[in-house]
Amino acid sequence: MTRLNLTIRRRTPADIPALGDLLVKQRPATGYPEIWPLPMPLPDFLQRDHEDGAWVALLNDTVVGHIATAQVVEASDIGRSGSTSGLGPVWAAAYACATDRLRCIGTLFADSEYAGAGIGSALLQVAMDDVAAKNLLPVLDCIKEKTHVVEFYKRRGWVVIDEQPAPWSPHRRIDVVLMIQPALKPQKTTAEVEVEVITTPVEVEVTA
Repeated sequence: MTRLNLTIRRRTPADIPALGDLLVKQRPATGYPEIWPLPMPLPDFLQRDHEDGAWVALLNDTVVGHIATAQVVEASDIGRSGSTSGLGPVWAAAYACATDRLRCIGTLFADSEYAGAGIGSALLQVAMDDVAAKNLLPVLDCIKEKTHVVEFYKRRGWVVIDEQPAPWSPHRRIDVVLMIQPALKPQKTTAEVEVEVITTPVEVEVTA
C-alpha cells in the first residue's frame, strides 16, 4: 500500500468534462446513475438546479470523485435528475424543522479503480461539514435495492426514516429510502469550511 494525498476542493466549471468521463468510467462497476443512458446532457446531470455546494476529489491532480449538496424544494420538478419533490416534508418531520433548513447530499461517485480507498467517505464528510457549518441539516435518498450503498451510509451514522417512490423516475418505479443524520458532529465555523483545499491522507493500492 502506498500513501497518497487525496485533495478535496470546490468544483469549478473546468472540472465538468473530467467528471463526465469519470461518471461514464465508474458506471459499469457501480450501476450509478440508475437511469442510463441519461435523459439529459451530462453537464446538466452534474450541475443541478438549486445546488448549494459541490466538491471534487483529486489524486495526483486527477479527478477521482464528486459530491454535491442542494436545497430541498417542493417545485414542479418531478422527473428531473435529483428531484426531491414530495420528499421534503418527510425529512423535515423527522428533524422537526422547516424544509428550508434541509440540504440534500447527492451525485456522490468515485473512481471504481480506488474502491475502498476512502474517497467516498472523505467527500461525504466534507459535504456534511459544510451543511453543519451553515446550521443546516443533511438528508439524502438512496435506492432501496442497493443495499450495499444503504449500508455504506448506515455505517456512517445515517438512519432510514421512510421509503418512497423516487420522484426523479416518473416512468419506472424505483423505491428509495430516505435517510437523515441524527447524530450531527459539532459545528465548524464557516471560515474553516471555506478553505479551498482540504488534504486527507488515503491508503490506495498502486499497481504497476
